[in-house]
Order: sequence, then structure tokens, then C-alpha cells
Amino acid sequence: MPRYGVRVRGDGLTLETDQGRLPGAFFTTRFVDALDPSGAAETVTRAILSELPDAMWTDQSVRDVTVESVWQVPWWKRRVFSGGGFTFCAWPAERENSRA
Repeated sequence: MPRYGVRVRGDGLTLETDQGRLPGAFFTTRFVDALDPSGAAETVTRAILSELPDAMWTDQSVRDVTVESVWQVPWWKRRVFSGGGFTFCAWPAERENSRA
């Protein structure tokens, strides 16, 4: 079964920071075995949604997760990369208001 890398972005989070609760987002890359790129994207999206606690989402009913790219991992890198973790970023509320 092929191995795929999946890069994902999530928006609509509320993050606890030194400046208080701020709107934010995350980025992550995961590596999974799947039959095709769409199966890899679906597997990773489900896994990410199950990993993040409900309290992090600003609107509990909306989970804004976007698959930015999917690529097949070369055979010689199949077991080197496992992925995992998140990179979170928060921004001041003024920036969030200017995005609307």
C-alpha cells in the first residue's frame, strides 16, 4: 500500500496565550498508508479532528480543516517520517476582524 504525506491547516481555534484567549490556527503534516490520495486525506482529517479537544474550537459546530497538499512518499522514505504534533499560531483580535 502506498504511503502519503498530507499537509493540513486548521482555522477557527481559540488559543490560550500570554495575552489571553486569541483566535488562531494550526498546521501539521502527517504520513499514512492509504490506497489513494483522497483516502489519505480523509484518514488524516478524521485523525486530527479526534485529537483536538472540542474546547479549542471557537464554534463547536464548525471544524475548519483544509488539506493543503497530498503527495506520495518515495519508497526509500516510507518509514523515516511519521509526522505528528501541531504548529499553532495565534493573532490579535484586530487581525481576525480585518479578515472578515
